[in-house]
Amino acid sequence: MAALPGRVGRCLKIRRGQLPNSRCLSSCSRGEANQRHDVSLQQGVSLQHDVSLQQGVSLQHDVSLQHSVSLHPARRESDAYRQYEHLLKVGSKTPEQVINLLSDISRERRCDAEVVKTITNHVYDFSEDYFPPQLVQVLEIYAKLKYSNETLLGVVCNRVNDLVNIRSPLRVKILTNVYKQLNLHHPAVKAPLMSHLNSNINDYKNELVSIVKNVSYLYVDADTSANIINRIATNYDYYDKDGFTIIEACSRLDAPQEVLLELVNRKVKQLHTNGDSCSFKNFVKFLSAYKRLGLKENTYIHTQFEKKLNNIKLLPPENVSYVLLLMLASKLRHEGLFDLVIINVENFVNNRNEQLSLEGKNLYVSQGEKCMRGSGEREELSPPPGEKHARKNSHKGYPQQSAYNPYVLNFLPFHLLLLTLLNYGEKNTLKHLLNVCVLDYLHLYDTSNLVNLLYVCTLLAMEGEEGSKGVQSAELEQTAQEIFLALQYVYKKATINEMKILHECFLYFQRGVEKNPKLVKLHDDLLHSECLSLLPSSHDNLKFEDLKIVRCASSSYLQGKTDSTIYFYLNRNDFFSSNVCGCDDLLLSVKLRANILRRQYGGAHAVQMVYPGGATGSGLTSKG
Repeated sequence: MAALPGRVGRCLKIRRGQLPNSRCLSSCSRGEANQRHDVSLQQGVSLQHDVSLQQGVSLQHDVSLQHSVSLHPARRESDAYRQYEHLLKVGSKTPEQVINLLSDISRERRCDAEVVKTITNHVYDFSEDYFPPQLVQVLEIYAKLKYSNETLLGVVCNRVNDLVNIRSPLRVKILTNVYKQLNLHHPAVKAPLMSHLNSNINDYKNELVSIVKNVSYLYVDADTSANIINRIATNYDYYDKDGFTIIEACSRLDAPQEVLLELVNRKVKQLHTNGDSCSFKNFVKFLSAYKRLGLKENTYIHTQFEKKLNNIKLLPPENVSYVLLLMLASKLRHEGLFDLVIINVENFVNNRNEQLSLEGKNLYVSQGEKCMRGSGEREELSPPPGEKHARKNSHKGYPQQSAYNPYVLNFLPFHLLLLTLLNYGEKNTLKHLLNVCVLDYLHLYDTSNLVNLLYVCTLLAMEGEEGSKGVQSAELEQTAQEIFLALQYVYKKATINEMKILHECFLYFQRGVEKNPKLVKLHDDLLHSECLSLLPSSHDNLKFEDLKIVRCASSSYLQGKTDSTIYFYLNRNDFFSSNVCGCDDLLLSVKLRANILRRQYGGAHAVQMVYPGGATGSGLTSKG
């Protein structure tokens, strides 16, 4: 597939999840596409009628389904009806209407994967009707949904020349971000974009800052990396204001250049000469880049950072979130920052003299929601999801509301998750904080906090496997069961991303959930539900005709057709900042994906994690 002709999408056989697939859908005529739509419409109407009968909707005799729907406007508000309505009407929608439909779906907390697949198939069949700016809009919405499949890859293959045929740095900037988020790594779509970038590199100004932040996720070649860095070095005075961002982003490239080291030394010398300092965010970016480049940490900037850190004693909860999010974004693990955060977290948990007055406040919407979720919109408050559970368990003697610690209620689950994702070394501290949340506050948390706690429990249980600590593993298993019990009544309120996390945690604890008679419905729902997934990561030099796609939870992987080996391709963004990329440096979220993949396929398939820059003895293979 690496040497496909111009209309490569017409040769991609994509609908059945294979590379290549068994049928060519883009070659169908407009009449054939409309004919398929008419058949699906008839089937959909019949299906909708059957579902309505099963749900006990009384339909008047000899009244059409369409008229019946008009007589029951309230039914339009149900999720089930809206999903069928999308399926029935998608074939008759114009490109602009499809874009509006996708936008509406992306704004919902949840969506049916089959609905999105149907819309994707429609976009594929009528992709020639879309102007390039409209296609870019469609791809941006799919990036928000975090969903891509072979059909969407075919759409981009069909129209990639139209998408990059204008010398627009802004277009390339947007597409680079979309390619990163949708795992569009196939050379048939990536090569034209990178060729356009390299050919017109002198046209880029501010756009290059965003591009260099995203391009490391696309497995670009050394020549492209060098071209970008050289362009930045040539116009360094222009990019000086974004110097720390550029240095940190360039350090993620698999082939760092000598020019990058010159930029680092130049930045240090500039600050030292002027006696300047920098913002906390820039300090973190610089430290992360320095660790990736493997340089000695004895510069002027390191000295200034230590002074700044020593002067910080107390942080409000919002700033704790800010520090942890910065560390996670830059993949930086720093003992001094960990100590600062843990001291403040423990003070908040133990100090009840500084509690906020909780009367009149909604306990189920985090007071720091804007900080943590980045949303300025005011959401409509719903009844507390744990209220019913709390009433059922009132005999357990939970504390009165006035005794609740607002920090534990509003911030601790999120901070605990960030510390766990950063692989904080003191696991006993993390388990203690988890128990604080579960023992007295579990019945009060909303769906988001419950999913966060379940994710923490899953990651800690996975890390405990290596130590073979049976007692602690049993405790975490029991904790997970309690969180699942609290989630079974509210999990359908989870967002798309939260459902992906929930599904991963379910697959990890599947045996325990299956054995619990109180979780039968939750087990059946999650076992037979499908969450939105992404295309697999892949390198350039692969023989795609010898590979096929397998899916596990919300991720996809490539499998050999002959040797049945499943390949998990990595890049430098899958590791914490370090100049040695081995198994010990993998992000915990990546380790969990690999663990679940082995649990699901390890019996019949070999699972191989591939990173070309993997050090000898790192546990990773370097062949691609």
